[in-house]
Amino acid sequence: MSRAIKPARECFLTDGDRFDEIKAECAERIGMPLDEQISPIRNGLTQVDRITLGYHPSNITAVGGRPGMGKTSYATTVTANILRNSPEQVLYISTELPESRLIMQISEAFCGGIPTAPKNWQLQDAQKRWLKEAQDHVFKCIRSHQLSIIYQKRMDANFIVDAIDHHCDTFHNETIALVIIDQMNRVKRDAKAGFGSYALASEELMNRLEVIAEQEGVPMMLLSQLNRGADARVKPTLADFKHTGAIEEFSHACILLHREDTETVNGEIIVAKTRDGAIGSVPARFEGAAHTWKEA
Repeated sequence: MSRAIKPARECFLTDGDRFDEIKAECAERIGMPLDEQISPIRNGLTQVDRITLGYHPSNITAVGGRPGMGKTSYATTVTANILRNSPEQVLYISTELPESRLIMQISEAFCGGIPTAPKNWQLQDAQKRWLKEAQDHVFKCIRSHQLSIIYQKRMDANFIVDAIDHHCDTFHNETIALVIIDQMNRVKRDAKAGFGSYALASEELMNRLEVIAEQEGVPMMLLSQLNRGADARVKPTLADFKHTGAIEEFSHACILLHREDTETVNGEIIVAKTRDGAIGSVPARFEGAAHTWKEA
């Protein structure tokens, strides 16, 4: 699906309907508190939201981490926070974990980080009850289509387009609050589009996803692997993204998850790039047994 390029004369902002629409939007935003100007969709992590200014429609956020750093857990934590604090919808497209595993991880984060399988394999009665209530709420969100989960090991951009279109058309034509793609490195590239180069094919894929996000007016979160060769003790940078050029170019925000090793609890959520907010680092804790990120 290619996007037609308009003649330059049609792109000027004039006195037509588009001008009036944009003028009205600007007038509405002026005088409103900053927190009300931006998209209502939040990570649910206060300090991260303060830096990134939340998820804006049509924007892409890339979340990167080395193997075992908790990328999927970050996505399920954000999903749980949205389900807990907002009526907005989440479409979770996974190449990593099947539906049952994702539901359990979202439930663990939803009830504040109670592990389904703690190290001593013992849960207090109150914890069992809270975890069961959280799981019931997640299933309720699935039945009401507030949460939609798609699991497919191999997929391409066409699959993602079909999933978003089907969701919008089938479920009352409602706008999706956030599309999560877990993870980006497993999405099939179009070899013909990249002329045999994986890097060029990745750039074509990112361009396609940007068009999808813009056409549907949905924000996207893309989980991506970082290069394995980097020293795990050193904080990652944008250069550590696999095929960093495409991800950095097309993403409106880039978040990097860092812990010194896979056993360490304390870590950082590094906002390495934003077009709308700032950059910064937020101390955080990763509760691995409960697959939950929390700000320290």
